[in-house]
Amino acid sequence: MANERYLDLDAFATEPGIIKYKGATYEIQDISVELYAKAIKLQEKIDNATDDEDVLNGVMELLGAMIPDMPFETIKTMNIKQLSALLGFVVQDLQGELEKNGIAPSPAPKKTKKNR
Repeated sequence: MANERYLDLDAFATEPGIIKYKGATYEIQDISVELYAKAIKLQEKIDNATDDEDVLNGVMELLGAMIPDMPFETIKTMNIKQLSALLGFVVQDLQGELEKNGIAPSPAPKKTKKNR
């Protein structure tokens, strides 16, 4: 009897996001478990930063991990609006993939008078 259980993990793969900067195009890396763990650590580093320089360095390190083809020096040439837009795009891509695949935590239910 043939095994009827089948899971196609390739079906969960997504097309990478594409970024254009100064005429060059870059792909956002598919979010692996390793990259997700690194992103969490970098987010903690950003959250615990004591000054603006540490925050910016953490953001640039996160972007460098998500967009490995984009050199760190290229990220450093962006203005703040571009950096903010890129960060928002990358974070949205990360959150969307996690939620779509049921990985992201769901918010706690709001308490009502009935369930107190």
